[in-house]
Amino acid sequence: MEITIRDIMKMRCMKDAKLISGAKGFNRIVSGVTIIEAPDILDFVKGGELLLTSFYSFTEMSDEKLEKLIEGLSKKSAGLIIKLNRISEVPSVIMDAADKHDFPVIQVPKSVAHVDIMYPILLEIFDNQAYKLNFYKEVHKKLNALALTEPSMDTIIKNLGDILKHPVTLYDKYMRKTVVSHQDYGDFIVIEPLEKNHEKAAFRYFRQYVSYYDGGKAENQTLVPIESVNNLMVYLGIAEGDEGLTELDFISIENAITIISLELIRQHTVLEVERKFKIDLISELLNGTNLPREAIYERANLIGWKILKHYAVVKIEAVMDPSKKSFYSNDEYMADIENLQPTVLENLSNMLPKSITKSDNNIFTILWPIEDCAGENYLPQIKDTLEKLEQNIRIKTQCSYINAGIGKITNDVKELAKSQFEAEDALKFGKIAFGENKYVSFTELGAYRFLCSFPDLDRLGDFMSDKLKILLEYEKSHNGQLLETLEMFLRCNLNASRTAKEMYIHHKSVVYRLERIKTIAGIDFNSSEDVLDIQLSLRIHHFLNVRMKSL
Repeated sequence: MEITIRDIMKMRCMKDAKLISGAKGFNRIVSGVTIIEAPDILDFVKGGELLLTSFYSFTEMSDEKLEKLIEGLSKKSAGLIIKLNRISEVPSVIMDAADKHDFPVIQVPKSVAHVDIMYPILLEIFDNQAYKLNFYKEVHKKLNALALTEPSMDTIIKNLGDILKHPVTLYDKYMRKTVVSHQDYGDFIVIEPLEKNHEKAAFRYFRQYVSYYDGGKAENQTLVPIESVNNLMVYLGIAEGDEGLTELDFISIENAITIISLELIRQHTVLEVERKFKIDLISELLNGTNLPREAIYERANLIGWKILKHYAVVKIEAVMDPSKKSFYSNDEYMADIENLQPTVLENLSNMLPKSITKSDNNIFTILWPIEDCAGENYLPQIKDTLEKLEQNIRIKTQCSYINAGIGKITNDVKELAKSQFEAEDALKFGKIAFGENKYVSFTELGAYRFLCSFPDLDRLGDFMSDKLKILLEYEKSHNGQLLETLEMFLRCNLNASRTAKEMYIHHKSVVYRLERIKTIAGIDFNSSEDVLDIQLSLRIHHFLNVRMKSL
């Protein structure tokens, strides 16, 4: 609601005035009125004044100096009113320079006194300032009263929308809508940037022409970045509509920024306290607490954590892949390292809203909720989610991958410690037994858990069956079909028909290969001791192969 040259030309005191040059500067803002009658006036102009002059003291100046004077005035003042008293007409050099610099030059007749122009304009400016001050106080009072009630962010945004009479949306740092005052205004696509880093107001903002998905509307949008504690960034978006935003709207926005910042601080503080209590409680549960169940549920209730009946503890290790470092610049690789932990936490929060996560650098311990109906299918479900999690993480940190260990399902909150130890073993031994970038459950470890704990891994091969060693030596110079058939036959519980079906070969081919195995290695499939010895030896063989590749 600033006073412009356009507004002043509509005033009664300017009824005999005439705009003779610089019409493109019609919307220049007027902050005051000053009389000038000295050539060094540039030294005294503060900015935004509308200048009144008879121009008598400038008549002796050369055209070049007059042009430079108008150029200088155009950068500091709002416009120039020349009273035709001592001169009969405005020099053409003044009019040309004013048009060149979009600097309004207004002509008034000699019968008009300076005070008849100055007083009404100054009064209008003072009234405008008083109105803005009163409006500022009213908005400040209203929003402060709202802040004292500890309102939700939804309440703040809706109140701001009512004050501005424009749709208002709060976006997170990724420009995803979080709160809207009008349902049709939320997600958008930028059609054209208009102004960047606009700092004429008391806060930074930028404008853009956007199209809203929900309402299908396209219009100008003002976007205000608001930074709070811990580098928390949100954006306040205001749809301008046909009317655009006025100075009074910017006063309201300025006040709202303070209230929003305070609410962000409050939310952050509450979340930090809840996080600390959660971590303390989770640590006790995972380490085996002596607290009675009633006390556990009471503490969980204080932080709004509804403990479910079934969980599986999952340990995730987020790892930067050094082999991919050469494909990226050092800055990109270091950025991935910095973003890895927050990226994992953000994706876990989005994908598993009911889970509880404790992080220690790049190791994440997750209380993974298991639905009652999941039953034995919980492992495929967890692994499928882990795969999607890894895909999402790699969108932002391309040089990363994850290892995961999965504990058994708990039937009671007191069993979380046991599930956590199982997840730790699955993560630790799974990497040794199966290699990197694997999701391994405790139940899948089997004999590998024993093998990984062997004190001297270099001597582990000595414990392999001599019969299997003979077969392995034979397979080095052949096609490997016998070893593959042996493994599948054992996996199918010594059932030749099922082995043939799994391998997509004829039953007679399986029988023939088994006979060859018996002949070459002397394995007796009717001996339970021979079968157990071969099964364990095959695990040692695979374990040593994985270990050799990782060295």
